[in-house]
Amino acid sequence: MHFFNKALSPKTLQKIYQEVTPFLIMFILVVLFLNTILFNPIKFPLDSYYHFSRIHNLSGNFLQFLYPQNFLSLGQIGVASNVFYPSLGLQLIVNFFPFIHNSLLLYKIVLLMINFLLAAIFYSILHFKLRAQPTIAAILSLLWSGSVFSLFNIAEATAAIGIPLIVYGLFNHNEKKLIQMHCYWPFNIMVLTHIIEYDYFFICLCLLTDLLFHQ
Repeated sequence: MHFFNKALSPKTLQKIYQEVTPFLIMFILVVLFLNTILFNPIKFPLDSYYHFSRIHNLSGNFLQFLYPQNFLSLGQIGVASNVFYPSLGLQLIVNFFPFIHNSLLLYKIVLLMINFLLAAIFYSILHFKLRAQPTIAAILSLLWSGSVFSLFNIAEATAAIGIPLIVYGLFNHNEKKLIQMHCYWPFNIMVLTHIIEYDYFFICLCLLTDLLFHQ
């Protein structure tokens, strides 16, 4: 404790507090936004049950994404549909919670985590890269996160996590490291998470790239 008091000055501690606080507030607001789903019994529509089934199957082990994921079945039993639908993105998130064996609880935690990641990454780009004010960045980030989850399901939302990184990387295409960090890995996660969203985004990406590189 003495070491930290000596190493971190009051100004440094105040700066850390100022930077961490928006993330804590966004997390609390995300919990409030999802409170009906998180704390009450829920009835899955067809598409949501498919994603719940995938999360249940992926929680079997860390490499479960290498195997087919059955549709409308738990434990990979039953008629298979979309069996080779990419699952790596969800697998990476599910792997954070290997100690949770309740599939419904895991589904809700993954839902919360993805929603928070959507807001946190968007906020990081706006505030730390584009120097937006914390309040404005937090509001826009929560609007982005809420909009994605209002329109899409878990897999689509997971793929959308990298969209702000990719767009920022393209607008800074003169810096090779930024393109590799902000475009390459998020784009690969998107490809390995949701094919349809990748197809739509790839078309938009081609148009945006053409505008940026041929000005």
